[in-house]
Amino acid sequence: MRKFGNLKIPYGFLMNVKRLPKYLFLVLPLFILTSGCENKPPPALSMASVRWVTYKNERVGYTLKYPVAYTLQTSQTGRDILFRHNGFPAMAINYTTKGEADERGLWADHKAAGEIKLAGQSGKQYIYNHYDGPFYMRTVSYIIELDSKFLALEFRTQNENADSLQQHILESFTLSR
Repeated sequence: MRKFGNLKIPYGFLMNVKRLPKYLFLVLPLFILTSGCENKPPPALSMASVRWVTYKNERVGYTLKYPVAYTLQTSQTGRDILFRHNGFPAMAINYTTKGEADERGLWADHKAAGEIKLAGQSGKQYIYNHYDGPFYMRTVSYIIELDSKFLALEFRTQNENADSLQQHILESFTLSR
């Protein structure tokens, strides 16, 4: 056994390390540096300077107001929308089954943090880390049931409580069915 400070390493291990390909010593530090890295959002918009626009999803049946500084990215099905701020995925709306949400690494396999009201309907709040490869984003999801599926309004945020901008979006969210 060889000691390096408090670390004890068996002699056989050191012999096997010499046999590892040299590129492993280049790849391993990169892997360690990128595994579990938090993807932090840009600074929040100032409520005083925000201009609001209305988004309506007729397919799912909801409307909300969002900052004009956000860009929209619609899924091929038209059910899910991603709102980006300076390229960062600041907010998402997903309309899925619980199984689909679980497969996509969304809220479904996490424990609810509490009860909420969204568009006048009772639902649950989930706070979790959403992983996209080695990177993750802190996510706060507001989930309600709608037509035997789940409608999730999700913020990628550092906060567990909605800031004033997110609160305005939550209050503007209505169902149009």
